[in-house]
Amino acid sequence: MHRHPHLLLALCGLLLAPVAPAQDGDARPPVADDCSAANLKPGADLHGCDLRGLDASRFVDLSGADLSGANLENLEIHAGNFSGARLSGARLNGADLFASDLSGAHLDGARLDGARLSSVRFTDANLREASLEDADLTGADFSGAVLTRADMSGAVLSYSRHEKVNFAGVDLSNSTMDRGRFSGADFRGANLSGAELSGAVLSHTDLRQANLSGADLYGANLVFADLSGAVLSGALLHLANIEDANLSNAVLTGAKVTKTRLTAANLSGADLTDADLTSSIMWFADFTGARLVRANLSSTGLEGAIMDGSDMTGAILTGCREKPFCND
Repeated sequence: MHRHPHLLLALCGLLLAPVAPAQDGDARPPVADDCSAANLKPGADLHGCDLRGLDASRFVDLSGADLSGANLENLEIHAGNFSGARLSGARLNGADLFASDLSGAHLDGARLDGARLSSVRFTDANLREASLEDADLTGADFSGAVLTRADMSGAVLSYSRHEKVNFAGVDLSNSTMDRGRFSGADFRGANLSGAELSGAVLSHTDLRQANLSGADLYGANLVFADLSGAVLSGALLHLANIEDANLSNAVLTGAKVTKTRLTAANLSGADLTDADLTSSIMWFADFTGARLVRANLSSTGLEGAIMDGSDMTGAILTGCREKPFCND
């Protein structure tokens, strides 16, 4: 009658087998069991806890703690230890964490809008898609941190350290980043429109396809930076050092590039329509196929520059010394 009795026995065995108990991490309550002050210790489980009333009069050490989804809004903790802590999705809007240690912390998706985070250590921290809008990050250290797709619009990052930081796709529009150190940082596709970057060190940075329209780069160091395809319309680059930089196919329409050093820079295919390049040094720069329509090249140094196929219609060349590009 039954052609496969062994198959039926196997199915019956599966149905009668005891159910294995749930493993840790399979499911957990939305809020930790113990959110009391007594549980504020390294490695504590405080996920989802409301800690806004935390007494921070003593030193707070929450290193390695699980604070994912926790509410720490407007909390004041100075020189606290959050190293290696899990703060994914945590709310820290308006918090004051001055001089705290958040090195190696997981802050992906966390909200830190308007927070005071000056002199905070974010070294090697994960801030993917975190929101730091209008946050005060003066003097903060982001060395080795990941900030992919984070929102840092309007944030203050003056005198901060950001060497080799991943800012790819980050919104830094209207942020204040003057005197910051960003050597080797990745700003691919980042929004830096209207950003204050005067005196910033941006050497060897990757700024491909970045939006720097209206940015203030007065006296900035952009040596060996890759700005290919970047938009710098209306940007201020007065006294900037852009030697050996790659600006191929960049858009610099209406930019103020006066008294700027562009020696050996690659500007092939760049659009410099209506740009002001007065008194800039552009020795051996490559302008192949560039648009210099109505550009002001007065008193510029163009020795050894490559201008093949460039469009200089209406360009102003008064006081320019190198022939055949310049007027007598």
